[in-house]
Amino acid sequence: VQETPAPESQRFYQRAGASAAMLAKKSAERPFNFADCVAPMPLGFTRLSEAEVIHAGGRRWLVRLGHGHAPDHATLWSLDDPLVIGGDQLLPGISANIGVYPTEPEADPLGDWLTSTRGFMAAARDDQLILPGHKLPFTGLPFRLSQMLDNHLTGLEFALGREFRRVTEAFNKRSAGTTHGTVNFAEQSNNGRTWYTLKHSAMPIEMNFTYSGGYMVAAASRDTILKALQTRNAMLSLPRSQRFRELLPADAQVNASAVFYFNVGNSLESAAAVMKDSLKLSDAQKQAIETFTANNGPVLITAYAGPDSITVASSSGFFGFGLDSLLAAGKGAPILPQILSSALGSSSRFHKPKVQ
Repeated sequence: VQETPAPESQRFYQRAGASAAMLAKKSAERPFNFADCVAPMPLGFTRLSEAEVIHAGGRRWLVRLGHGHAPDHATLWSLDDPLVIGGDQLLPGISANIGVYPTEPEADPLGDWLTSTRGFMAAARDDQLILPGHKLPFTGLPFRLSQMLDNHLTGLEFALGREFRRVTEAFNKRSAGTTHGTVNFAEQSNNGRTWYTLKHSAMPIEMNFTYSGGYMVAAASRDTILKALQTRNAMLSLPRSQRFRELLPADAQVNASAVFYFNVGNSLESAAAVMKDSLKLSDAQKQAIETFTANNGPVLITAYAGPDSITVASSSGFFGFGLDSLLAAGKGAPILPQILSSALGSSSRFHKPKVQ
């Protein structure tokens, strides 16, 4: 129990954008303590695990854990009749509170909640009676799960679209009267899908993107995006690609912290053709574009995060450059660490790469 906010809590609120006045107010208040609302934890307890079967109330219950609203939120699924104790993980008409707290500031509770909700789909049936933590019991769980997912994904899409508009408006306002040109951000709904387009006034190409299953899918054309979505729906994903697996570095690592995969061959060739035809380029510039696009094979770079460093590995080149060249070609500092540090939002130290 905390009588005053901990320093970690103050830093958390500061990082979240709290004003000086708000920080001063919070520092003088007694913080919310969950222990004020619940019975004390017993000294000893039995941990419930995923897929465990327990016996209670004359029934056998299968434990399925949910995440996002609370860590390891247990839901109980009767093996003897269509009854589910859903708690706050399965609610009718409202959605569980999902928040980031000072106790785990780098957590992704919404991502955890979306993963859990998708995971419940396989066990959900229309005839199950769900006993929620709030409001009345309900049936029709498959539809309710889809409804909850759509609600959050639509909200995320709306928020991202709003940010794109804000950034493009700020750019155009700042570049007014300069030679930097303008950026146009457009939104269009077609056949139940919302499409977004970003285009710079000085460039002959544009970026199209949409959202599917909580992921942004982007390409130079909508046709390419639709083809990618069809490929994914047909279960022809990257891990099943022999060409992709052949690019994996032969190291002792089991999991990667990040994967950078580029396979822009066709799109790059199309864009290069448009540039050569629509822009007034010299023969030397056209030759440079042809040389650049000649090295457009698939590229895979893996990154492994350590306590104080990031190790990168690759068995492929990057448009004709080896990974060692990328790490040594920066002005004053290697290029690839600059890119990764920028993406991670911090300055990180990098070990010598594994070039294989």
